[in-house]
Amino acid sequence: MAPKKEMPQIIFHGTNGNDIIFTYETTQKFSILKTHLRNIAIQDASEASDSAVNIGEFFKMAQVSYFSEMQKESLILSPKDPQFLTVSSRFPPHLLARWNAPVTSTGSVYGFIDEDIQDIKNKLTKRQERGQSYSTLELIEDLMSELQKQPEDLAKISPERLYHFSESDFSQFWRGNNKFIDSVKQYTRRYKPEHKFKEKDMSFLKEKSVKRFGARALGLVEIIRQYTSNKLTLFEFVKNFKNEFGRISGDIKVTKTELSILFGMSESYISQIIVRLEDPSDQHYDPNFKFSKETLGQLTENLEVFKYSFKNALTFIEKYISLNPDLKDYSGQQYTVANPHFFSNIFQNIEGAYWFGFLCADGWLYKDRYTIGIELSIKDEDHLKKFADLVGFDMDSIFCRTRLREYKGEIKTFRSASVAFGCKPMAETLMDLGLLDSKVGRNNVPQFVRQAIDLAKRESVGRDFHWSETFYGKIAHAWLLGFYDGDGSYKTGNRAKYSACIHAASKALLKDIKDLFEIANEVLTKVEPGTEAKVFDEIIISGGFYSMALGPEVFKKTLLSYRESLERKRP
Repeated sequence: MAPKKEMPQIIFHGTNGNDIIFTYETTQKFSILKTHLRNIAIQDASEASDSAVNIGEFFKMAQVSYFSEMQKESLILSPKDPQFLTVSSRFPPHLLARWNAPVTSTGSVYGFIDEDIQDIKNKLTKRQERGQSYSTLELIEDLMSELQKQPEDLAKISPERLYHFSESDFSQFWRGNNKFIDSVKQYTRRYKPEHKFKEKDMSFLKEKSVKRFGARALGLVEIIRQYTSNKLTLFEFVKNFKNEFGRISGDIKVTKTELSILFGMSESYISQIIVRLEDPSDQHYDPNFKFSKETLGQLTENLEVFKYSFKNALTFIEKYISLNPDLKDYSGQQYTVANPHFFSNIFQNIEGAYWFGFLCADGWLYKDRYTIGIELSIKDEDHLKKFADLVGFDMDSIFCRTRLREYKGEIKTFRSASVAFGCKPMAETLMDLGLLDSKVGRNNVPQFVRQAIDLAKRESVGRDFHWSETFYGKIAHAWLLGFYDGDGSYKTGNRAKYSACIHAASKALLKDIKDLFEIANEVLTKVEPGTEAKVFDEIIISGGFYSMALGPEVFKKTLLSYRESLERKRP
């Protein structure tokens, strides 16, 4: 009969002569320790609480759970001498050296005097302080460690990671010889094209795969079955097995590039951040750098595509936000613009009217923070630079990101570029002109556009030209052109060359545009309010979606109002 395993013990010698013994597992329950400490030697509740934590944590820090069964030890707390802690034990020498414990005259009792106890307390204090802070580097390390546990989902984001598992790795796993696969392939090519792996080798590979991966080995087992059923050639088998192994294996380390993609940034983003945090010679060196809420929001959005797999990673982000209350709302928050009055004289500014229309369709404004922004597909980045140049926004601060979406069972990436800045005078001007807060839906055309159309029609009365050809007519049509570029489309081909449509979530807005710009076509309902709609494989309840064809004549007049509109949407 095997001897019963003795758990490490803590012995408290009471003043009444009664000893109370706790095993290592019990020391984890500090509340129990506090109760008994009060009864034994300590009257003050706070002192009992501190002692309980210190004793329990000391036991952990001494790595007592790694002792062998023969290394039973006792921790003795004497109420008569609170400055002195003795341990009678057969401690391994490396643990004794760790604490610099002086050996007593008995040779078998090690004394931990006042300085050693204080050292323990200092370590605990530092641990508690770390618990109240969470640095950017710690977040990065925790995220990479957590992502490492989800190789299959990472393979959906970065299929190229499969190639990091080489044929040499496959050979080593299978036969313990990194040349095995290569030698078999060469033999097959040169001497015997019909050569096959031996049945016993395939059985061994199957057994080893199941032992290594459990239920996750189903794909590997299926590939083995296909090969042994002559449905795969030897070369196809090697390729498919290698890729599947790479997909499910946690052996392939998470790269900074992969984490950068999840952040929605360029592939070098995390590497740049780490250099910024650690390298004093870097021009952007900032050891206290913090991610913005906007950046963390994008990371969260991408992780939530795999919400069940990455729920722990989402917890790390919540912790980072909670322990860093001074985070900026968005990246580049310190940036503003050199031309804050770009929209101020909009009746004399066709460019301003165009971009105001663009903002109405595809921009945002948060009035509580005076934040203005536009985000476009990466293919329209050059057009976004035109806006940045006009308002005086630093081109180097244009923010590019990657969004992940699940579509028809596959993970798709969408690249975009955005300009976002805080500017109180510009935000106030835009609000005065009728640009609503992004949280509010638009139901009518801005007042300045109505006024421009009214002035244009008055000017054209009794003249032999259409009101759209007047300066104010061009102001109004420039707004419509911006709206179309932001949320419109047109059909290609000669016969449909001037067949353009605008879209909106508000039927009332399109009807207002129809009346003001004398559009003959009706507003069409594309999605009825309350309809279940599928957006990137998620079911949502639509608030309604509508469209309206501008008609060739109105579209031509609109295009003539401003020559620098979005090129890909011009016939």
